[in-house]
Amino acid sequence: MKRNTLFFISLLLLIFLLFISLSQAASYIIQNPSDKQLRLIKIALGEGITIKSSAMIKSSNHKNAFYIGVNFYAPGVKEKMTGIWLIGGTWSNPGMLFSVDGYAHQFSGMRKASETKAAAYPHDPESKYILQFLKSKK
Repeated sequence: MKRNTLFFISLLLLIFLLFISLSQAASYIIQNPSDKQLRLIKIALGEGITIKSSAMIKSSNHKNAFYIGVNFYAPGVKEKMTGIWLIGGTWSNPGMLFSVDGYAHQFSGMRKASETKAAAYPHDPESKYILQFLKSKK
């Protein structure tokens, strides 16, 4: 009897955790970044970088911040790269720009959000979700 009870409790816990993770992923809404937000990233990336696609998710942990990912090509690099930044402010009035992942930091030189009070990381759910979305883009 104890074995069946433990199995049943384990199964319920697994279903609950699966439900939580699915409902959390569904709560992220992919949007287009504003022209002003994209302009900040383009300026940070500099000349010669071509942005192919972009996506934005409102941060769930920061009051006024957005995760913005872009697919881009750099001179001399054949494959598409995806970088993720955190931009403070509002959609129409962006503020501080921080790099979240390695490509964003390497190619834009923006300060790493993980080393600031902004504290955004590549393993944040928003980062993972936006990366997965942009990786599917051609």
